[in-house]
Amino acid sequence: MFIQSNIEAMQAYRNLSAIDSKFNKSLNKLSTGLSLPNPGYGGGMFAVANDMEALYQNYITAAKNVQDAKGFMETASTVMLEANDILLRMGELASRAATETTNTDQRIEMSSEWHELRNNLQALTSHARYNEVSIFSTGGNQARTLSITFGENRQFQISSYSVSISTLKVSDIDILTVSAGVAAMSAVTSGVTLLSGLMARMGGQIQEIDAKVNIINEQMVQQKAMEARINELDFAQEMKTFTSLQVTMQASNAMVAQANMKAQMVLQLFG
Repeated sequence: MFIQSNIEAMQAYRNLSAIDSKFNKSLNKLSTGLSLPNPGYGGGMFAVANDMEALYQNYITAAKNVQDAKGFMETASTVMLEANDILLRMGELASRAATETTNTDQRIEMSSEWHELRNNLQALTSHARYNEVSIFSTGGNQARTLSITFGENRQFQISSYSVSISTLKVSDIDILTVSAGVAAMSAVTSGVTLLSGLMARMGGQIQEIDAKVNIINEQMVQQKAMEARINELDFAQEMKTFTSLQVTMQASNAMVAQANMKAQMVLQLFG
């Protein structure tokens, strides 16, 4: 019977250390809710789970970008609706001015309102902003086009077109005479037709953006589900393991104590 080298105690302690390591890992899993709290729990699968989480975060950012694009287009549509209301009122004034039963004083009053409406229309379209980004292009018929990023190497474009008193054909028109009123009616009709066409195109773009939002939201759900299957903990299974390790560790601890009593047993030989 060897005393200086208590082999049995060393073996019991080795077993206790191994059980303690497993117990601590199980405790860490239960406290974090993750089956892979750090690379030490499975380096390869931890890397896979980490990559999946990074991709999930990319989807979240992409969803925000696409929602911003929708907000931009909806703001543009609202401005266009307001511009359309102004044009309709201008058309009403032009129609009254084109009628010969309207006297000169009345035309002067209506012309004053016409100019005020035109100024409001110009201010409305030129000052329209979304997040301090101009909504409409500044001149000509060139569309206001923006690129929207919704993932790595994935982009789409939105266009809000050009809307101003120039493109709407009312920049240099007055209604002080019957003939001017007739010309103004024609210009307003052209402007309303143009604006209606642009709003129809923007409505189509908003529907396309809605489809992208739905797709990204579904991708987010499925990506999170893939990550969960790898990284999230099955609590029922882990509690079973944890309880078993508790019992085993208590038994191992008792065996270490028993092995360390060997020296006292040797003393009995001197009795």
